[in-house]
Amino acid sequence: MNDSPPQPPERGPASRPDLLEATPLQPAAPPPRPGGTVIIVVPVLLVVITFLFWYQTWFGRPLRDQEMANYLSDFSAPHKTQHALSQLAERIARGDAAARRWYPQIVRLSGSSEPGLRLMAAWVMGQDNKSPEFHQALRKLVEDPEAMVRWNAALALTRFNDAAGEPQLRLMLRAHTVRATQAGTVSL
Repeated sequence: MNDSPPQPPERGPASRPDLLEATPLQPAAPPPRPGGTVIIVVPVLLVVITFLFWYQTWFGRPLRDQEMANYLSDFSAPHKTQHALSQLAERIARGDAAARRWYPQIVRLSGSSEPGLRLMAAWVMGQDNKSPEFHQALRKLVEDPEAMVRWNAALALTRFNDAAGEPQLRLMLRAHTVRATQAGTVSL
């Protein structure tokens, strides 16, 4: 008899020589990557956010009449009012008679405290050179404190064959100084 204590059976591939020869060594599976969904979600969110921003600022999107009415009466978001003005300019240029219902709002915008709205209103009013209310409003805008508004009004008045804007047209062609609204340094 054997005096040695019983040995536990060997475990693993060494205990079975047939497995050692038949099983090739395989690399360990890579650990799971955390954030696989993040790699998909982040680009999708970037595309969606970019699209929504573009969609809200693009003036080519047609407006329904209700949106037009809201945008022309609520000036809290000037870009929306400008969108409505842009759409009206297109309608007027196409000869859409239904656009005339918005003329009082356009004339009212020509007196806005916001220079960007007055500038666009002058441009829109130049699209219909047969409207007496536009003609009168443009004659006032040609005296506006903002140069760009005066210049748009002068250009629009040429469509009315009105020479009231001629001095502004001549000034447009000259070099002029742009004054900063506040002190500072510009470095390039």
